[in-house]
Amino acid sequence: MISTHPRTTASACAACIRCCQEHRVPLTVFDIQRLAEALKSRGEITDREELLARLSRSITWCRPDELGLQAEPESWVMLHRHGAIPVLSQNEQGCRFLVAEKERENGHGCSIHAQRPLACQSYPFDRDERRKESDEKLHPSQSFKAPSLPRGLALHPQVLCPTEQSPLTILNREKALDIVKQRDQELASNAFAVAQFNQRIRSLKKLGRRRLEARHFYLYCLSLEPEEEGIVAP
Repeated sequence: MISTHPRTTASACAACIRCCQEHRVPLTVFDIQRLAEALKSRGEITDREELLARLSRSITWCRPDELGLQAEPESWVMLHRHGAIPVLSQNEQGCRFLVAEKERENGHGCSIHAQRPLACQSYPFDRDERRKESDEKLHPSQSFKAPSLPRGLALHPQVLCPTEQSPLTILNREKALDIVKQRDQELASNAFAVAQFNQRIRSLKKLGRRRLEARHFYLYCLSLEPEEEGIVAP
C-alpha cells in the first residue's frame, strides 16, 4: 500500500536545502514503500534482491537516543536489543538523495521529491501540542517573526530556513495543517505496523529461531496491506 498525499506546496520554500543537509529523517514503513517506488521508477532495478540492496544503501539504522526519540518506543524496530530506527542515509553533502546544484529541477535538490518522506513534506511545520503565547517563541531566532499559524499548527523546533528570504510565508494554511495531520495519522499506523513486526521477532526468539535482519523489515514493509495488517490507511 503506497500512501498518497497532497503535493501542493504549503509554504514558500527558498530551496536553501539546509534541511536536506542537516536534518536526519526517520522513516515510517510507508516512507520505505515510497522510497522503494522511487528507486524502481528509475528503471535500474531488475529483481527483488537488487531492490533490497538499494534500500540497504539508502537507509541507515540509528539508536533512538541518536535521534532524540527515546520517548517514542512505538517507533523502535527491535532488530537490536535496545531498538533501532531507520533513517535516510547521508553522505558528506547531507541526504544521499540531494543532487548537485546543476542537476536540480523545479527549484529543489531532491532526486526523490515526488516520493519523499512525509516528514520532509510537512517540514517546517509540526503539530502544536502546546499553543505558544507568542509567535516569536515558535522559532529560536529573535529576529524572526513567525507567520500567523492556524490552530493546531506550529513550527518545527529546529527550523533551518533562512529568515531573510521569508521562506515560511504560508501559501495554503489549510494544506499545511492537512499535511501535518496526515503525517500524524501515518505515524499512528506506523506504530501499529512496527508493533506487529516486533511481535514476530519475539515469537521467533521464543522458538529459538535466528533474529530477523534489516532486509526482513524491508520485505515486511513492501508486503504490507491495510486489510491484512489492520492498518488504518492515511
